[in-house]
Amino acid sequence: MNIKIILLLVLFYLIGYTVNVSSENIIRIPNEKLEEFEENIIIENNEYKSESIDDNMFNKIGQKVENVIDKSFNLVFKILKGFVGSE
Repeated sequence: MNIKIILLLVLFYLIGYTVNVSSENIIRIPNEKLEEFEENIIIENNEYKSESIDDNMFNKIGQKVENVIDKSFNLVFKILKGFVGSE
């Protein structure tokens, strides 16, 4: 039980630290590309093709983390649906 609490605290710390990271000096997407993207995605029946994503270590890790988060949310929703459906 104590291990679970410690792991939850560490998880909350890491999430809080990640959210608190300042990005004021970092421009992730140039304004021109952002405007082009926004113009392309608002067209009806548009099949916008994104540019290829760099295959570096950070993107691979990010994709794996995203998959883990998606699966964990699906599991939580499945469990909640079981609780709600069993009443």
